[in-house]
Amino acid sequence: MHRFLAAICAALLLMSLTACGSRTPPTHVQAGHYDVFSLQQGGKLTERSDFARQGRTIALDLREDGTGALTMDGDATDFTWADGVITARGTDIPFSVVGGMLTLDLSDDSGDYILIFQIRDSITAAAGQGANPAKGG
Repeated sequence: MHRFLAAICAALLLMSLTACGSRTPPTHVQAGHYDVFSLQQGGKLTERSDFARQGRTIALDLREDGTGALTMDGDATDFTWADGVITARGTDIPFSVVGGMLTLDLSDDSGDYILIFQIRDSITAAAGQGANPAKGG
């Protein structure tokens, strides 16, 4: 009887591990302050250094409670966020996170408008090491 129960338990454990391996993991988004890294608009790329030269600021704050704000040159837009979607003013805006970089796709029928943000801790670490994360080091 004990061997039978042990075999059943082992089979259930094996099936649960197999099932976990086939699932797509959820996107992990770290709450925090993200600074603009680049903007692609109409085929033109504007980088963080270009914004700094122009005296412009764009930042994204993601709070742990699922709220946040996008601030562009001092004007803030509040939103909610969850599961790869920011909802602002009744509009769902998809986003993705890969390697500490958050991509916010605001493109529509009039053209592309893609903002890429980097979490502030990553910017500070990269600046301290003299690395450019976009160029791999």
